[in-house]
Amino acid sequence: MESVVALEGVTVRRTGRAILAEVDWTVQAGQHSAALGPHGAGQTTPRRLAPAASHPATTPAPDPRAPPLRAPRHPTAPRRR
Repeated sequence: MESVVALEGVTVRRTGRAILAEVDWTVQAGQHSAALGPHGAGQTTPRRLAPAASHPATTPAPDPRAPPLRAPRHPTAPRRR
């Protein structure tokens, strides 16, 4: 089966401190994955390292230089001033 995410031995440091050390994470096509832990424990960091984990293969990864997308205003919503 094809791997859509594969991280092996990844270490991430922030301000000189390892927030992830020697992480291995593999997700096969069609599999779901979850990271559980206390608030601030680094669950999002591996997902940021593997864009395919956040964006399905059928959707191209967004250009990081592009401006953020905004939802269109509902026609009956009051306008901000």
